[in-house]
Amino acid sequence: MTEQADSGPMIEPIKASILLELEDEYTLARHPAPSHSLPVAHPKGILLPGLDKRISSVWVGGHVVGVGSLSEVGGATPAKRSLPLHVLATALLSSATSPEPDTLRNVYIIAPHALQTVPMLHALLANTISDSQAAIELLKPVRLLQYFDLAGIAESVAEVSDSLYRDSQKHERQCRTGHVHNLVLVQGIGPTVFATYRRSNLLQANALLASLCRNITQLSRSLGDILVMVEFLVEVEEADNMQQKQDAVRTRTARSMVLDSAFLGPRGETLRLASCHESLSRTLAASWDSVVAVHDGLGRITDNKSSEEYRDQVVEVIKDRSGNLTGLWDVWKEAR
Repeated sequence: MTEQADSGPMIEPIKASILLELEDEYTLARHPAPSHSLPVAHPKGILLPGLDKRISSVWVGGHVVGVGSLSEVGGATPAKRSLPLHVLATALLSSATSPEPDTLRNVYIIAPHALQTVPMLHALLANTISDSQAAIELLKPVRLLQYFDLAGIAESVAEVSDSLYRDSQKHERQCRTGHVHNLVLVQGIGPTVFATYRRSNLLQANALLASLCRNITQLSRSLGDILVMVEFLVEVEEADNMQQKQDAVRTRTARSMVLDSAFLGPRGETLRLASCHESLSRTLAASWDSVVAVHDGLGRITDNKSSEEYRDQVVEVIKDRSGNLTGLWDVWKEAR
């Protein structure tokens, strides 16, 4: 005997997935999900050609930015690979073409006496605009302060602070926070601090460095339109061999601080702050609002066909406590 089928309409069974979808729609209608927007380019930052526009948010007034690069032979960085020099050159070129007067009023370079920073900056500008005489004209706002030791850096910072204060009184206008009207570049601080530590002791060197870092921070905050860049050297250190003696490992790692890079070498290589004791490097890094490192991706972007003079580099924001750029990186094609 067969049962007669019901002639009524078929009702689709209620599934758990349908209830979940309805619940999600109800929740979103009453409590919209927070939007986690990606970082955007700062309208007041310095936009470097060939780099992600969002990285321009690092180069704004009222900040201290540590800029690290891989050390070359002799501990120097060529002009083509020096990110701080590219920042200075871009700011000088933008100021020359800006319709607003006094866009970039002052550029101060605090450098060791043996470092040829201004000639390298001139060469970079001349190579960019293909006019050596015009490049010399662009260097008029640049002032070089040279030093021999850590006390010389402190004196130079005090001189820059006094000069900028007098300049602000002369212009008699309220600065706008974020806009860069004054640029300060400090070079060679790592080896200088380490030399002080070798001549005296760790406690004295750390105390002098902490005082200097406070003065640099106060300088960047004094007007709100001052961008201070502190250049340091980065070294690549291989992963510790577990079979090595522990005292040898301590000796090696006590002289540098690990940088929290998003990159890791194929054999566990890491980036470290070079030419500095770990305690000193931590004191130095603690004073930076942002840290930007220029490296080769720990060997991950090396092109066998690229030459030593023209090669791509990774520009990575390792630290950004005033924004959300930490971990942002881009490949910088430095050959122009």
